[in-house]
Amino acid sequence: IDYNNYKATHLFENTKVNESDPVYKRINSEEWNIIINISEDLAKELNETSSVKIRFCKDDFTTNASCSLLKKNNVYYLNLQLHKAMVRYINERFVDIELVMNDKIGLKIPNSAITTKEFFTIPKEFFTTGDKPGLMVKQKIDGADTTTLLHPTLYYETDEFYYVDGEEISENDVIQMEDSSAVYTVGTDKGSLIGVYNINKGYAVFKQINIIYQNEAYAIVETKTAYGISLYDHIALDASKVKENQLTTK
Repeated sequence: IDYNNYKATHLFENTKVNESDPVYKRINSEEWNIIINISEDLAKELNETSSVKIRFCKDDFTTNASCSLLKKNNVYYLNLQLHKAMVRYINERFVDIELVMNDKIGLKIPNSAITTKEFFTIPKEFFTTGDKPGLMVKQKIDGADTTTLLHPTLYYETDEFYYVDGEEISENDVIQMEDSSAVYTVGTDKGSLIGVYNINKGYAVFKQINIIYQNEAYAIVETKTAYGISLYDHIALDASKVKENQLTTK
């Protein structure tokens, strides 16, 4: 299991062969096993599982393997029994594999790219109708009450709210409902979104994502969402080192 201190030892028989005689490594069966160390939580998840899909990281080959659990010295191991593909890896003492627990289809992104951002959530009824939803913000200019129509960037929506950030409106701004005397104070409702920083245009722009599967290294997110990312988009690899609207390189 641990190959850090592994040392290969070659054993040769004292059999002599003549020059030009063929020498082979003979494989008599395609039955072989892989043993991996797993966590107790994963062992519980696989307790009643008889087979699992695996992916070989070296060449992205996937196959199904029969599996069984082993426990030794309070450590759990998964024994994978394979019935093909031995010839692909016969020269490998160790192989890197991935258990495909959830075969979800979507965009694969590293966990380091994922971040969380807080937004103002403003009721939809306070947005103006038309091709582009807007907000009628009440302001004082030169001591006089005025109303300014703004079209803030929308980052997400639910049945009740639009999500907007503080770039174009501020907390405690007052919104006037269209054709009504009703008002709403920005900051009354807030919400958080999970997303990544899109850098297609050379600067960081937050994009919301819907995670459909996640493990310790990466996440699978939905594609073709209204406010999300698409195939071939460029995103920041480490969201913790990025500031919104910051100029960056791809």
